[in-house]
Amino acid sequence: MNKKICAAFLLLSPMLVFSQDSVPHVQIMPLEIISERSLKADDLHSIDSTLLLRSSSCDIATTLQRSGIGMVNTYGAPGSIASFRLGGMSSNYVTVELNGAVLNSPTLGMADLSLIPSFFIQSASLGERNFSGFQRNVGLAATLRLESSVATKNEISVESTVNSLQNIFYGMAVSRKRDRWKWSIRAFQSRNENRFSYRDIQQWEAPLVTQTNNNNMTQGVQSNLVFEGKKRTHYFNTMAVSRYALLPSVMGGVGNWNANQHDDLFQSTFYCEGKRKSVFSFMQFQSKQGVSLTLSNQEYSSYVASSQIQTSLVNAFVNGSLQMRRALIQVNPTASFTNLQYADWSQQVQWNGGSLWASYIQDIAKGKLRMVSWVKPEWRSDRKPIISGEVGVELPYKIKNVSSQLSLSGSVKSRMPSANDLYWIQGGNPELLSEQAKWIQFKWHNEITLQMERALQFQVNAKTGNVSNWIQWVPMPENIWMASNYKSVSMNQIEGVVSMKSKFFRGVINVTARAELTHTTAVNSGSPDAFDIIYTPRLRQSSSLQYTQEGWSVLLSNAFISSRFTDEGNTSFYALPSFNLLNASLNKDWQFNKNQIVLQFEIQNITNTQYQWIRGYALPGRVYSIGIKFFIH
Repeated sequence: MNKKICAAFLLLSPMLVFSQDSVPHVQIMPLEIISERSLKADDLHSIDSTLLLRSSSCDIATTLQRSGIGMVNTYGAPGSIASFRLGGMSSNYVTVELNGAVLNSPTLGMADLSLIPSFFIQSASLGERNFSGFQRNVGLAATLRLESSVATKNEISVESTVNSLQNIFYGMAVSRKRDRWKWSIRAFQSRNENRFSYRDIQQWEAPLVTQTNNNNMTQGVQSNLVFEGKKRTHYFNTMAVSRYALLPSVMGGVGNWNANQHDDLFQSTFYCEGKRKSVFSFMQFQSKQGVSLTLSNQEYSSYVASSQIQTSLVNAFVNGSLQMRRALIQVNPTASFTNLQYADWSQQVQWNGGSLWASYIQDIAKGKLRMVSWVKPEWRSDRKPIISGEVGVELPYKIKNVSSQLSLSGSVKSRMPSANDLYWIQGGNPELLSEQAKWIQFKWHNEITLQMERALQFQVNAKTGNVSNWIQWVPMPENIWMASNYKSVSMNQIEGVVSMKSKFFRGVINVTARAELTHTTAVNSGSPDAFDIIYTPRLRQSSSLQYTQEGWSVLLSNAFISSRFTDEGNTSFYALPSFNLLNASLNKDWQFNKNQIVLQFEIQNITNTQYQWIRGYALPGRVYSIGIKFFIH
């Protein structure tokens, strides 16, 4: 499979070229015809480009943890499997896109964020709606959009980072622009020894244990290409990543029964976008067409089990957008083909699918009120059709120097079971029903322009709803586990976010704080008692302070996670305690002859807190790192 991925990359990558963030970039995913707040995630739910640049030596899971916009559960130290969760919902319920193509595994349903390096990403945002990804996939909880970009200037960059865990990262990027062509290529290698000590919380007064057999190596390459023709703009993106990891035994395990895992991921998208055309003098029309290909290979081996799963997924789409004076209509039919091979049992699963996305946005009362709606029926050859949709209203208004918007929406989102839930030979259940979520959401967003070049944003979000036919693997009398529609889940959540940017002395200071209260409960089939969903904190807080001045930059960040139950009995003895993480970094850059050198020093977990995202998987304490980057123009 590794050879196939390398060959596919060579065939689909005609240009070998790179880019980085020190110069302006062209987004691989173009903007839609109108860029209202209705169509995209707001700034308060986007990762700051400075944080992405600082975190270029980390995977995107670590960057998301630092940003505070959502929960990331990691199964161990850097480089270990990591998944994104929101409000106690399953990680399967968050759709992860890279340049418009979905990265969620058709076998597991989730996306392993530890396979995606921040070095490849120049934009990341989290939104409830998905008007921009060309496949228009619906995440039951939300959609995480990751985007690459092509630099608009010629540049070569080299960087390296080492830390006290004996982890080291190397990256190189080259970008070029010529006439109507812009292209880039990035390549990296990450070797994580993950050497640290921890105290086994499952043993009373246990001594410090040195972490072993938890190292991994990841390497990858990415190529982007943009060609601006006279009538159409063409976009091409390819990424190949390979990782080999030794997975540690769980705390309190017998002996050193660790496992190893090998992952290969190849993803490529190609699409073109036409110019906007006037229709009947009062409308504009724009179209897109494209195709995406995703290949993956996962090999797992331990003392008690082994498996190999290979997947291939092809998607083709056509999108049309019709912009009138106060309305936008979009139609997006998509066709897909999925092939899965369970190599251990020589079992092969195939299905064909299709969907039709249609959306309608209308300004009412001369723009004082806006209606937002979309619907998406979806078909798959092995399942009954499902349908998702949303209807909402938005009230934008402005009072002096305050721009605000009130939003209220109701939605129904459906999800078909993943392949493992249906066809895994040791407990898959072909009779599973599709999961369905029903949400009501309220949002109040405000932007205030103050004197002395100061700006303030604050937002309140409230969300309530339930998920029916929740899929869970449960033990059976035959001593096997089987997937079942076992739960109904209810969630109530409120979030507040505030951000302020202001001049301070001769520099700029930026402060952001967010707090999230969540209560997510579940009821199992055949049981009347409700319980809190595991690994879901009632309170999550984060804050950051960044100050930049004359080439110097300081960033302080803090994150608090309240206690989390780890069993459905909600037993306090097994609950993970609350914890607080404090991080700091210092950057200095020097300019010379249009070139640039950046030096970065960072301390993660300053207070040396012992904590876990998943019970039994140790995480490092205080970590020191130093990095250097060269940009040559």
